[in-house]
Amino acid sequence: MMLYSGTNPSDPPVPPQPISCFKSHIYAEDCHVIRNSGGTRSLGIGLRLFTPSDDVFEPRCVTFEREILFGEEVQSVVSKLGTPSRIFYKSDDKMKIHSKEAHKKVMNINSDYFFNYFTMGIDILFDSRTHQVIKFILHTNFPGNYDFNSYHRCTFSLRIGRPTPTPQTLPSPNQSELRNTQISTIGLSSTNSTGKNGKSPKVKKSKQNHTTLTMDAPPPPTNIEIPPRAVEKNWISVSYDTHWGEVNDFASGFNGSEDRIERPVVLTRSSSNNPFGSSLCYGVQDMIFEVMSNDHIASVTLYQVEE
Repeated sequence: MMLYSGTNPSDPPVPPQPISCFKSHIYAEDCHVIRNSGGTRSLGIGLRLFTPSDDVFEPRCVTFEREILFGEEVQSVVSKLGTPSRIFYKSDDKMKIHSKEAHKKVMNINSDYFFNYFTMGIDILFDSRTHQVIKFILHTNFPGNYDFNSYHRCTFSLRIGRPTPTPQTLPSPNQSELRNTQISTIGLSSTNSTGKNGKSPKVKKSKQNHTTLTMDAPPPPTNIEIPPRAVEKNWISVSYDTHWGEVNDFASGFNGSEDRIERPVVLTRSSSNNPFGSSLCYGVQDMIFEVMSNDHIASVTLYQVEE
């Protein structure tokens, strides 16, 4: 005997979660990362949430949307998302040693703290001094990761844009080049279109082996060959089930070169508590992708870029 949802046993849909299992928690149906118009900078996240209603006799699912941006204070986040499942205080921050002028920064007495929303699959980091949002962590809850089954899956989606290249200015000519150009221009304007014998002037070479084009010389070609990378798309859409190889292939050409992304940071946890092994962390713009050995994305960290 086989029990399945829907009408097709080979492709049954996932049944909706019964309202009795909500236990007054808030769950995330969808999460989209809010980026700027060019897709090169993260501004916050937008959540579509659902939770049971307060009606005891006829309970139903209530859906609503919320936006959390960088720089929002704790009171604003709690009023939008509710009380977190857990509050975690960071004991140390080993990555601060890689920041600029880390030796000049005064150590804070209080540590930064996370709001863990397990049923939404997200973590929000607050600064201990300003109590404002400085980081988001989105968990995919794929098997084979250290945090598997600790969070509900965050079905996020984001858009990564290719940075606009900085226009390069041509070097200014020196005084000798300007003088030679003026002399050549005056010589061409003073001569007639035909010579003494009624023939068109010819191309002459100077002693410095520089060729001077006369009035009947053909114009230079105007057809410009477009490089292959210029016709590629300038953005890529990334979701929770996107393989890292697709993101890596797109992000490798940010600087107009064929070089791959910089070497990743190996994230290793205690071997006694982590039977899945280490994972790799890659930096792309203002995001950090934690990638497992099977090329799946374990989590995405969004951080605020210092201006």
